[in-house]
Amino acid sequence: MIYFLTQLKKHLHLTAIIFIAIVLVTFSITQASPPTSPYTPPAELNPNCTPGSANCTVTPIATGVSVGSGTTGSVLFVDSSGNLNQDNANLFWDDTNNRLGIGTTSPLLKLDVAGSGRLKGTATSVLTGSIDPAASTTVTGVGTLFTTELIVGDRITVTGQTRTVTAIASNTSLTVNTAFSNNANDTSPDKLSAEFVVKDSSDNLDLIVSDNGRIGIGGTIAPDAEIDINGGRIWIRDGVLGALDASAGSGLKLSAVSGQGRIGAYDYVNDVYTDLILNATSINPASDGNIGIGTTSPLGRFHSYISGARTATNYSGYLENVSTNTTTDGINKYGLYITSTGDFTGSTGASTNNYGIYIATTSGGDNNYDIYAQSGAYLDAAGNWTNASGKGLKENFITLDPNDILNKINLLSIYEWNYKTQDSSKRHIGPMAEDFFNQFHLGGQDGDKSISTIDPAGVAIVGIQALSKRVGDLELRVSGAGVPSGSSDGLDNLITQSITNFFSSVSDKIVNGISYFKDIFTDNLTIGSLEKRAGITLYDELSGEPFCVSFSGGEVRVLIGKCS
Repeated sequence: MIYFLTQLKKHLHLTAIIFIAIVLVTFSITQASPPTSPYTPPAELNPNCTPGSANCTVTPIATGVSVGSGTTGSVLFVDSSGNLNQDNANLFWDDTNNRLGIGTTSPLLKLDVAGSGRLKGTATSVLTGSIDPAASTTVTGVGTLFTTELIVGDRITVTGQTRTVTAIASNTSLTVNTAFSNNANDTSPDKLSAEFVVKDSSDNLDLIVSDNGRIGIGGTIAPDAEIDINGGRIWIRDGVLGALDASAGSGLKLSAVSGQGRIGAYDYVNDVYTDLILNATSINPASDGNIGIGTTSPLGRFHSYISGARTATNYSGYLENVSTNTTTDGINKYGLYITSTGDFTGSTGASTNNYGIYIATTSGGDNNYDIYAQSGAYLDAAGNWTNASGKGLKENFITLDPNDILNKINLLSIYEWNYKTQDSSKRHIGPMAEDFFNQFHLGGQDGDKSISTIDPAGVAIVGIQALSKRVGDLELRVSGAGVPSGSSDGLDNLITQSITNFFSSVSDKIVNGISYFKDIFTDNLTIGSLEKRAGITLYDELSGEPFCVSFSGGEVRVLIGKCS
């Protein structure tokens, strides 16, 4: 038994020695060489480092704060000193609403930036796979990754042609805005990333800034102008401002091309201006520049043109001034103000004409008027002016004394003259407005400066009525005196006798056809006339000699003898 235990002990020692030897051999076989350089995060740490080796020492990131004690909303970062740090005022995460604030601790949106920002587009890159373009807006790729490498609004260049991606169906199929040509296969198509894209909650495109800097608004995926607004589009491109109704193919166009400014209604289908046209070679008013409405070839500063069949009232021009004023005195209001001045005289040829308003002969209607006022006054096509004179237009009627009007007519001076603005050869006959107003007080506050065409006619008619009455009275007296009808001698005698009887009743005596008056009282006394100037004969109280008193050049002139 003792022998057995002794042998067993020997075998156990041998077994232990063999096991230790196997382990040492195995360890020496599997041990790798230690690293030859220090560990640098984030490289993978070699687990076979020899304990204590300098190249196996791991220096942890220094922490300025304990991770578990950071402020709510902290976004940890490594600062310039290599320490883990936080700065809530400038970088804040709202964990409740999943919002990131930059420069604010109260972000209201997914990304809320308090301060200025900058976005920089990415450089052109090459897409995975190849594209063999066909004459279609549908693009098929081979080995491509459209869904992960592109978004709607990016542009792609295939075999030298660039198009905008408008829809992506799969990794190998997408749609572009304009069909490619059937060109050669491109094994390295380019991607031109959109710089900025905004979509609504339904993933509809609201705004895009393409890689070429053009802005699309309202669903415009492929803006073809600097600013392109979808649906009634507006854009600015190459000095041109345009507005287009895409469904109609027409709109407004403002251009500044080759030194000429132009604005007008534009037919974008046929590429021509159609209606309102403004041509201006310069903003300087002295330069030529015409406005045309309805014509592309305006003949003056303003040219309005209407043509074609019309079935309703239409206006080639319509001016309306409905301004009001209740506080300022002495201002004027004009519906239309026209002036045509400046030296416009000819040299030695035919005379020149300056027209403030020129109206060509009106024609084509049942009734044609060059001018027609709402009151009913008008200038017909033949050049005749007709006044509005209906009773319904008038009020404050006063009955007149025809004899009084006739007497005032007799006191009214009538001259031949010409207007200062006309040549002296253009003569007229008529009273002065001041004299006419003093006698009849017609024309209102401007009556002493102008005479209407209707007032002299009315005055003349009343005067004729007074004369007609007087002639009628004479005829009755002639008939009552037994003068045969048609007897001029008898009528002359009757008139002479009537005049003699009249002066006999008002004067002291009549000698040799001269009436002598003791006293004369009159409101107005006229001596002579413009055609026959006369004076007053006065007799000297001492000598009894006659003297003629008259005026010459505004001064009193006295001549010996009677006035003749």
